[in-house]
Amino acid sequence: MGGRKDSQKKLLPDRWVDNLRNHGKRKFTPAQSMELAVAAVKIAAVKNGLDYVCLMGCNLAEGADNVCESIKQVLEKEQIAVTILDNVLYNAEAMEKLENEKGVVLVEKAGSTLYNEVAKEIELLTRQDIAVLGGIVVE
Repeated sequence: MGGRKDSQKKLLPDRWVDNLRNHGKRKFTPAQSMELAVAAVKIAAVKNGLDYVCLMGCNLAEGADNVCESIKQVLEKEQIAVTILDNVLYNAEAMEKLENEKGVVLVEKAGSTLYNEVAKEIELLTRQDIAVLGGIVVE
């Protein structure tokens, strides 16, 4: 009884807070966001003269791995090879695979990856003379 009205009343404050938090920002569908992410990675690779890139992050299994696979499929159709490395900071085998990389895009899961992990990843890449081409935060 009245379940629908009650649920709509509960959603109203959530929408109001969301609108305040994101006032003036464009909203994108997941498909549009993916299209923009792929385009940004492609542009960064081309500008740096790379025909391959690495997508790297901590805790990709928390949901960012699907995004990485989608980006990989699209970029490989564009003749840009993609390597996906997870937990490089905590996995020696993955860290060794960085050896041949020239450009990396950090892909991090919002609410899962710690800020200091991102800083350590950037520090590691800088020490190895690997270009950080950008970053993607997956919700």
